[in-house]
Amino acid sequence: MTIMAHTWGEYCTEDHVQGAPTPEATDTWKPVNHHQAYTFFRDILTRGGYKISNETHALSKDKLRYLGGFVVEHDDFEDTPDYRFTAAIMNSNNKAFPLKAAFGTNVFVCDNMAWQAEHTFARRHTRNVWEDFQVGCWRISATLPGIHQDLLNNIDSLKNQDFSSRTMVHDCVVESCKQNILPWRDIPHVLDHWNTPEHDEFKPRNGNSLFNAYTSHWRGANPLTLSGRTQKLMSHISKWETPCQSSMPI
Repeated sequence: MTIMAHTWGEYCTEDHVQGAPTPEATDTWKPVNHHQAYTFFRDILTRGGYKISNETHALSKDKLRYLGGFVVEHDDFEDTPDYRFTAAIMNSNNKAFPLKAAFGTNVFVCDNMAWQAEHTFARRHTRNVWEDFQVGCWRISATLPGIHQDLLNNIDSLKNQDFSSRTMVHDCVVESCKQNILPWRDIPHVLDHWNTPEHDEFKPRNGNSLFNAYTSHWRGANPLTLSGRTQKLMSHISKWETPCQSSMPI
């Protein structure tokens, strides 16, 4: 799994993560060690029979924000030629955001990452954060097959959305700006990715290709804040419920 880190931090090894300092706790604020959170989450999944690969780590320059991710595979997962099922831990020890465990997809042909917020477990750094995080990881691991299937269903649904109408595409993009999903200044960039897809997989004029036009533009965006935007985008595009009449490319 690729983490685009250059806009907020830098790639690092797991040894660097292990060496990142954890601030001293207070009576009301309980920071969590980055490496401890990552290894607990990873070990929970491996004990459940899941195969972990492509482990990637990134730290902010002050080492207070962390993102660690990996590809998750299982023999019972439906084969997905276009996407990899991915998981990540996000942690902030400067009160920027909660400790999170998230699941999403990574497109095989590029570095677009789409995190589904409905499949994110988050806990603020308050009393009992570590205990609650462990319980949350156990619970979410038990529902992983369902999470995986939900993500596949979302992708299939987008592929069945017909966006062959140029007017519909423009209306959808403009409305996404009104909903604060996309800055107005970024409209030309998204439309460039839509009109000139980088890969054949995104040439069909459907919702999945439009979704990837956004995420292609968001490559290099802060992955620590990407989950909320992709979740809103998924919901937004799904509202254009015109059945796809053809999957013919442009």
